[in-house]
Amino acid sequence: PTSTGSFNHIDSFARLSGSSTSTGSFGSLEVAGNISASSNSTASLGHLITRDTPWADIRAFGANTNVTGSGWTNTIAIQNAIDYVSGSGGGTVYFPRGTYELSRPITSSLDNMTFYADSAVLECNHPYSGIVVSGSLSGDNPDAFTVEGNLHVTRPRAKHPVGTADGSKGIELINVDSSKLRGISVSYFNYGLWLEGKGASTSYNVFEPIEMKDNLFQCKFAVSKSDDGSRGWVNQNTFIGGRWSYSSYYRAANNPPHSASEGAFIDMSLNPDHSSDDGYQNNGNNFMRLSMECSSTIADDKVAPAAICHGTRNVFQDCRAEHTRGFDFNHISASYNTVHLGRFVNSAPGAGPGAPDDIITYYTGSDPWDLGNNFIGVRKGDTGADTQERWGIWQNVGIGTFDPQEELHVSASKATIKIEGDGVASSWRSRLMLERNDPERAGGIWINDASATENAWWMGTPYNGGSA
Repeated sequence: PTSTGSFNHIDSFARLSGSSTSTGSFGSLEVAGNISASSNSTASLGHLITRDTPWADIRAFGANTNVTGSGWTNTIAIQNAIDYVSGSGGGTVYFPRGTYELSRPITSSLDNMTFYADSAVLECNHPYSGIVVSGSLSGDNPDAFTVEGNLHVTRPRAKHPVGTADGSKGIELINVDSSKLRGISVSYFNYGLWLEGKGASTSYNVFEPIEMKDNLFQCKFAVSKSDDGSRGWVNQNTFIGGRWSYSSYYRAANNPPHSASEGAFIDMSLNPDHSSDDGYQNNGNNFMRLSMECSSTIADDKVAPAAICHGTRNVFQDCRAEHTRGFDFNHISASYNTVHLGRFVNSAPGAGPGAPDDIITYYTGSDPWDLGNNFIGVRKGDTGADTQERWGIWQNVGIGTFDPQEELHVSASKATIKIEGDGVASSWRSRLMLERNDPERAGGIWINDASATENAWWMGTPYNGGSA
């Protein structure tokens, strides 16, 4: 090499360092170990590869940063870097700082693949997906796909205005399990994050934190059947923190092709080909301390729903929904979901038709499933026109008894608190009701069994027709 720096090789560790005045270059270096490069060196390394822990710098494969018209070159170069690491059984693809134009998606289908980005931007100048990670139906789903650092996946807004419904997806995960995506942001796609179980699962993935901005649908859960009729599921994924937003670009004055109200922050609505298997949809996903907000410049009737939740046992823990259409549980399969605490600011005009200011919309159709949804600490809308009574605010909340059959439950209406269990033993079928504001009873406690036909006692002021 022509560098004035030094090179030392000790066992399986190689270190390349250069002085602060070094301007030399290296064409290729391959070692059986790890590589570290001095951060104050101006020397360049053309092809950095380690055999023990494969590491591929996309520039070594021909990627160019901040070069207009380099979309095809960059797409091929980045894909070659991914394929190289894949051929080595896994490793890290390094995205250095800068903007990389892409003309097609980049794809991966291997375990133990890491994208490490140093404030890199992938500018997708096309109507497809930015990053696609996909598995198969055989159970060999990609595990441990990881994104670390700071990676922004976006599209040029001048060519792809906000509200465009062209099927594009920022990051697309199909049949992917146990992956971790941290420090990513996605903007200006039809779907920011697409999670699909197609004949198999997309499960146990963690997103911490991620930023979603101005995608028509910020996050889409898609459950579909494979060609052989096997059904898929999207379960047990966890979102921790992050800001998701619709900016003023969605205001009417900008004439977006589709308004934010035609999208959603979280869309778990069912696919048409899977509508008969509602019980296997979108279950057990967790959203914690997620901020969802629409710009105040967007008209009330054009803001997005916070969540369209068609599934069971999904949890929204201490989330923030500002100027949204609230939470839509208006589906036959929406059961045992929980909204716990959170901040709901100007959450109008509601999640469903006929309920202009409701933060929560329940299922109102016939033959519903057990609608044991829990709403704990969820106040009514700011406008005072929230029509949805909080009769279910504590419904089906397990208290934790010693009953081996069933939990003890609490439900509430405006005037009654009811505590009961559903076990086999009669003692657990008994009910305890605390009533108030009743013109005949004037408050008291009513104790009876589940059938309400025997062993009934009333404690309180005289009650006409009851046992004293």
